[in-house]
Amino acid sequence: MDGSLAPLLVTGAFTLTAAIASSALTLFAANRRERRQAYEVSYFRNLEHRRSIIVEFLLLYDRFRRLGNGGRAARDDYDTDQAFHEHLDDLRRRLGESRTTLDLFCRPETRPVTERAEQLGREVWLALIGRQPLNDDQLRDHAAEMDRYKQVMLTAFRRDLGEEA
Repeated sequence: MDGSLAPLLVTGAFTLTAAIASSALTLFAANRRERRQAYEVSYFRNLEHRRSIIVEFLLLYDRFRRLGNGGRAARDDYDTDQAFHEHLDDLRRRLGESRTTLDLFCRPETRPVTERAEQLGREVWLALIGRQPLNDDQLRDHAAEMDRYKQVMLTAFRRDLGEEA
């Protein structure tokens, strides 16, 4: 009996080992697939988050560009100077916060582009609140420069999002 059981025990042990190994590999593959799917979901969630931050930054930047293009006449849309200055201060603050957030979520190569864009927006703010001596023609020229720079930003953001090689 001992002689006839030995091959069965070896075969049974080998089969049991193979079954355990197969189960372990299946679990490992399933775990790996779940982690990859979670990573992909996280990546696209992050990508959508970055897109929304970029859009917010571009909208704020564009509001400054339009204010600069309007020159000092932009003040006429507000009841008081105080209301106009508060609106400008709020836009400037939001542009700075948006740029800081972009610095956290975008590639390092995008940072100088957003810094320059924020600087252009701040120059409009300074001119409109009277701290920088620019006349309406100079403000319009500055707004045209901001419009040209917007193409640089769009290219940088597309590259950052992986939409352009």
